[in-house]
Amino acid sequence: EKRGCENCGGKALEVLWDYEHEAKTRNYVFKFDVNNVICKDCGFVFLSPVHSPESLSGYYADSYNLFYKKTPGYDMGKRLELISSVSKEQGLFVEIGSNMQSEFQQKLRERFEDVVTVEINDSVDSDHRCISALPVEAADLVAHYFVLEHVPHVKPFLNDCARLFKLQGIMIVEVPNISLYPFDPVA
Repeated sequence: EKRGCENCGGKALEVLWDYEHEAKTRNYVFKFDVNNVICKDCGFVFLSPVHSPESLSGYYADSYNLFYKKTPGYDMGKRLELISSVSKEQGLFVEIGSNMQSEFQQKLRERFEDVVTVEINDSVDSDHRCISALPVEAADLVAHYFVLEHVPHVKPFLNDCARLFKLQGIMIVEVPNISLYPFDPVA
């Protein structure tokens, strides 16, 4: 479905790059036409047209665990340092899109009373498959790392995240650095 900018409502979009991608999951082969655009009004980068939430949910649920037995592509120390700088490190920590139980969650469990993961991928050991399964106003910190760029409708997703927060709750969002994409799309 075609869409304008969810950030500012702008319709003036510039194509940054587009490509076709074929992805094999456990049971299917998905073909994606990926069209990355930038809003000329505010600079928000997203896909347009975007795939339906149903097709993406089917894809992610049937995907392999992408990071099984692989070294994480992030600096765990920097993530933990940021968490320490913005949080009292107590209560409930929710990670959306965790894709695996890792040393990162183990370290978080040393700092928080409870750590909960949300991942729609059925091949991943996760506490929940959807955000709506979590209690309202229970989380002290909600984090999603390299998830936002995969979400077909950003505002509803962020609203779902916000309903999880306690009064002084915090959200950490990591997204790819758009300036590195022409050189290294996984950066």
